[in-house]
Amino acid sequence: ALAAADADYDVLLVEKEPQLGGSLARIHKDFPTHPPYTELHETELPDQLDRVTVHPKIKLCTSTRIVKTEGQPGMFDVTLQNGGQPFVHRAGAIVMATGWKPYDASKLGNLGFGSTPDVVTNDQFEKMIGERSVKRPSDGKPAESILFVQCAGSRDKDHLPYCSSVCCMATLKQADVIHQTSPETKVYIVYRDIITPGQYERYFAKVQNHPSTFLMKGDVAAVRAQNGGRIQVDVKGTLLDEDITIPADIVVLATGLVPNAPDNDAIHE
Repeated sequence: ALAAADADYDVLLVEKEPQLGGSLARIHKDFPTHPPYTELHETELPDQLDRVTVHPKIKLCTSTRIVKTEGQPGMFDVTLQNGGQPFVHRAGAIVMATGWKPYDASKLGNLGFGSTPDVVTNDQFEKMIGERSVKRPSDGKPAESILFVQCAGSRDKDHLPYCSSVCCMATLKQADVIHQTSPETKVYIVYRDIITPGQYERYFAKVQNHPSTFLMKGDVAAVRAQNGGRIQVDVKGTLLDEDITIPADIVVLATGLVPNAPDNDAIHE
């Protein structure tokens, strides 16, 4: 919207929610985008929101839904609804930002989700670190060890058959944030492959080299709540060809992204 408006086009920005920002508004810190690509930084969202709000070429409609679209390229008639009577806007082009939502973790009971509040998704954990509250949801005690399960429901014929490409970076970022506030907290990352495209390889190396970070290639066979509140995570198929069990205070499931679409069953085809 800003790029089009800066190019002197009139822009109508339609947002179904009461405020702009979408999923990005929930993100605490952004991946490194500047040399030497090893440090997190604040997201650019607040600055962008300020620019959109005051830009003379942008008309912003929040809490607004598209009722129907008619016409043809160069001459679309878009009917919108915002609480009151519908109104029609003439547009020459339409850009659809479909957005995403986290994969439904209730389908991942084999990974412990739902059996204990201390098994959370990466989306839920992002909120926890944003609130500076990395404590066990069950009892509020500080977490001394946190285990991340990569590809939780991803690259799986029974769930999401694809890789969402950002889950590994999100886990590395969350591990980094944990160690910035609590260097002694042990972080375990159980993965199939670590996907860090482009310049992010340097960031991966930085997080990997932290003395309290432990990466393990393998498959999580079971996640079990134990007496006393801790969680036991069974890992098989490790590089040492040994099955091991890791105790943790919190388990974070790195779930994939599902596009907002009328029929998400199409992702399984």
